[in-house]
This record gives sequence, structure tokens and C-alpha cells, in this order.
Amino acid sequence: MHGPCESSGKSAGVTADGVALVVADVPASGLFEARNGDGELVGYTSYRHNGSETFLVHTVTEPAWRGRGVATAMTVAALDLLRAAGRSVVPRCPFVQDFLARHDELWDLVSERHRHMIRAAPRPAQATVDWTKVLKDERVANDYHPGE
Repeated sequence: MHGPCESSGKSAGVTADGVALVVADVPASGLFEARNGDGELVGYTSYRHNGSETFLVHTVTEPAWRGRGVATAMTVAALDLLRAAGRSVVPRCPFVQDFLARHDELWDLVSERHRHMIRAAPRPAQATVDWTKVLKDERVANDYHPGE
């Protein structure tokens, strides 16, 4: 498990299974880290930058937190932080690819040349994103479990 690292100061608050989490960008380790109110690391998404693109490489949820929507919450927060920074996303992580496949309203974050990485065909766009519903709907079914 990763220990505490210096954050860039860029963070987003999210909720997974009724628990408030803070997802922080930690550039020194190339991670978006999700921590609970006690500062415990509950999951992370690794990334690397290349020019104006950010490659989202791998998403991990700590075993005790699996099945509670942590991976979905981290993905939502990471995408929000990357959008705010004006960066485009290259979804290398299978979890992020699957998440984006279900949320074509977020495809504008992915350049045309990388959209082939999104795993499903487009569906009609939604006018707005209700993240409360997204997190509730995807809480258990889509939590990523590496090595299982």
C-alpha cells in the first residue's frame, strides 16, 4: 500500500458507498489517490503525462474497499480534475475504458485518435450528468478488482 505523498493541491471530494473521499492528484508518484476521512488510502489510479495528454494507466481499489464504488468515484474525480486542467485523456486502464463506454457524454475528454480505446458503441448523449445516479448505479458492478 502507498503511504501519504505530497499532493499538487488539486483534489476533488466524492462519495463512495456513503463514505466521503478526497481524490488528490499526486504528481510526484503519478497517482490520483483516494483517501477516506482518516487519511487511509482506499484506492488509486496511476497516470503519466505526455504533452497535453494524460494516460490513465491502471486503477486499484484496496481489498477492504472493493465493491463500494471507489473505482467509479476515483474515475469521476480524476476526469473532473483533468478537464479543469484542460488536459485530454488516453484511457489505457480497462476500468476507465469501460466507464467511458457507458458515459459518452465524457468522450470530449478523449481525442478522436484515442476513442478506439473506448470499448462500446456510442449511445445517445445525456444533456447533463447526474453523478449521484452514476455512482449509485455503478457502485458494485463496476468496481475494478485487479488480479481477480
